[in-house]
Amino acid sequence: MRQFRSSPYKRFEKINRPLDPPRKITGGRVVKINDRVETAHGLGTVIEISEDRYLIALDDQLGRVWERLRSLTVIPAK
Repeated sequence: MRQFRSSPYKRFEKINRPLDPPRKITGGRVVKINDRVETAHGLGTVIEISEDRYLIALDDQLGRVWERLRSLTVIPAK
């Protein structure tokens, strides 16, 4: 099959370079296990932390969701 100039089939050369390092969040926000947080899916409790992601057990729901720190709002303790 001949390839024409307008053909979507183009050759891409692989560039060997190291991946960019993960961005560190430089803020004072600290979230620990058992902290109450608010997500886009509702209120919940942090039950596991893995590097930059937090596993949230949602209230009144069977589901759990992994979220990043920037999408969490910490609810102050009463």
